[in-house]
Amino acid sequence: MTAKVVLGSASFGGVNIHRVWVLLIVLSVPLPAQQQGSKSTAVEPEEHAVYSALIREMYLSKNVDLIVIDDHTSKGHHELSEIVDGMKGMFRGQVEPAALEDFRAKNQEEHPLDSRLNLEVRYVLISKAEAKKLFEGGQSGPGKGWDGFYAKYPRSQGIMTLSRVGFNEKRDQAVLYVGNQSHWLAGAGFYVFLAKKDGSWVILNRKMVWISGAPRSPDFPRRRSFPTSCCRFLALSWVLWQCSTVSEDSRRLRRRETRRGHRLTR
Repeated sequence: MTAKVVLGSASFGGVNIHRVWVLLIVLSVPLPAQQQGSKSTAVEPEEHAVYSALIREMYLSKNVDLIVIDDHTSKGHHELSEIVDGMKGMFRGQVEPAALEDFRAKNQEEHPLDSRLNLEVRYVLISKAEAKKLFEGGQSGPGKGWDGFYAKYPRSQGIMTLSRVGFNEKRDQAVLYVGNQSHWLAGAGFYVFLAKKDGSWVILNRKMVWISGAPRSPDFPRRRSFPTSCCRFLALSWVLWQCSTVSEDSRRLRRRETRRGHRLTR
């Protein structure tokens, strides 16, 4: 058998060698992880069940008719290794290590959320671009800050951020992060531990990890970490204690001088 060149291609035994090489190159290109059969990065239906249970228990009230949620997941404000180590201490003896490792694996990056929650009220997903437009310029800028936000989303709870949910192997334990900001100086973030009881998710424990402070920039309200606020509270308490101690010493000194004056007059 002989090979002959035809317009830059080669054929061998009736087989076009050029096409064979193209096919081999295409097959050698790595497929996306999801197409290779690896674990899907999409938010799972059971995660939406956990979100629904958490929102229902923590954020629904008679004053809330609308839930506004960031349209992408977020692990919170700390490094992922610090978060997992922190939750180990927060939920010691409660959560299985597999749930924390699942949380770590899923929260390496942000993921889009979709509209699959089961709530008694209406909810919407808000993009970071839309939120930035609302808050750039502060309270009197183009989007008018929180006044503009509540004009567009009346009777809402603010802006909520959710992480991916970490499950144990039996899928009856769940851990996640949730943060919610409702005004410049009103907000908090939590790590939450839930368990499945009789087919329903219930919160067993939650730990606050930040409370809000004054905004650093008009794009988004800044969040101040809980340790910082706690230290400021302790410092203020110490100052007040010192003031009360000085006042008590002054009163004792005045009483001593008064008694001395009485003795001299006698």
